[in-house]
Parts: sequence; C-alpha cells; structure tokens
Amino acid sequence: MIGSDNYFLLQKEYKTSLTAKYGQGESERTTIQHAVDGAIKLIDALALRDILTATKPMRILEVGTFLGFSLRWIFESTKGYGPRVTSLDPRVRHRIFDDLKTHVQMFNSAYVNQLTLVDAYLSERNDDMFLHDYLKFPPIWEKQKALAFLQSIPTITEPFGHFDFAFVDGDHGFNATVLNVALSARMMPHGGTIVVHDALSWPKVIPALNALAAIGVIELQYLAGQRLYQWMTDHHLLGRSAGPLKATLCDGLAVVKVPANAAVNVLAVKSLLL
Repeated sequence: MIGSDNYFLLQKEYKTSLTAKYGQGESERTTIQHAVDGAIKLIDALALRDILTATKPMRILEVGTFLGFSLRWIFESTKGYGPRVTSLDPRVRHRIFDDLKTHVQMFNSAYVNQLTLVDAYLSERNDDMFLHDYLKFPPIWEKQKALAFLQSIPTITEPFGHFDFAFVDGDHGFNATVLNVALSARMMPHGGTIVVHDALSWPKVIPALNALAAIGVIELQYLAGQRLYQWMTDHHLLGRSAGPLKATLCDGLAVVKVPANAAVNVLAVKSLLL
C-alpha cells in the first residue's frame, strides 16, 4: 500500500513536471506554490487511498482534475487492479496555468490506457471564476475574447456514463456541490461511493450534502480529517498566515454513499438551489 513517502516522492515528481512544462526562473516558485496549493493534501490523499483500497472500484469518475496530481494519486492507489478512470474538467485556465490537459496527460502517461478525458463542465458553468484568471494572470486576455472562449466549453447536465466511485473536486459552492453530487449519484449503483474534497475548508460543501441527504439522494457517512482540521482551527493554524503548514495537511473529505432504493428526483434537487 502506498503511504506518506510515496506522496512526497510523487509531489517531487509533480514539481519537476511542472517546471519542465511551465518554465524556470523567477516564476518557478510561484508556479510550484499555485500547483501544490491546488492539489490534494497529504492527510486527504491517505484517506482517499484507504477508501479506494476498501471499495476497489472499477469505474471511477473524477470531477475537477486541475493539473493531474490527484488523478495520478488515484492511479497509484489502485495500481494493483487497474480501474478505468474518467477525468472531467473544463481544461480552461485555472490560477496561472494554461494548457492543463497537456500536463494532465504527461503526468499520467503511464496510465493512458486506463484514462478517459472529458473536457466539459459538470452540471453548471462557472465562467466568472475562470474569467478572473484570464483577466488577472498573464498573458492577459481581453474580456470579450475570454468570455467567448469560456462559453465555447460544453456543459454536461445528464448522465453520460456508469461509475461505482466518484471523486468530486470541482466548484465547491452550494449549488455546484448539490448538482455535481446529485448528477454523480445518477450515474452510480446503489451503494456506490462519492468522495467530496475540500469538505472542511469550503463552508458550503457540508450544507449542500446535508440538503441532498435530507431528500434521500445520498447518505453522508463521515468526514475524513475532521479532528485534525478542528485542532488546527482551535490552535489558530488556519488562514493566510499559516499557509505553508496548511498546505501539508488537509482540507477534508466527505464520504458519501448512494443509498439503497435511491431515486434522484431532479425537481427535488433543483428545489434546493439558492
């Protein structure tokens, strides 16, 4: 079973890969900081490994791939039995990074025969969030050009496959969490597992999951990393001043099951939206 040593070795490979693609020099430190900050943290990664080991899914959906670190971790965690993994992401500029797809493919090249890439939003668009990155980080785009490009990215709003495990790490707003988890559940059998990332660091994730649980779409099993996150909160170790420490620990995982006899009522789900 892979452990913390593997995580840090993989992170070292990740940094080398990022430097090779996005360049060296004055910007290298900023590149690494953005990439590591946006990737799965150690405690979350180990918890995800344990869940994958326990469930041994053969058809995995990842919603939100960024530069491909968590995708690679999923592959490494399931190396013994080789599941198929579908990575769904709009592949637009995120933070300072363009051409994310090339890096995802490069960093996961050893698993190309198990990987399917779907370039799209799931459930709803978030053009405004990504527009910010085109207007703030170089090369700066004109607003209309950026909007036109973002609006060309498709949105998937209906089931498009069959999965028995989903790792949801996209938009962490209330509506997006409700819609992404509900649509993931529609593509899964009863008893399927959904793991939602950033469940503790983003305040709208748990209320969204509780709302879905209240109408019977999911069962919220437990929160991985909760005690550590609470300890960090109690000791004032969160926030910008504690960034380097937080970057090595956790953001929390919510572990969700698709209950027996569950039937996702689309209208009921839409009634939850703010």
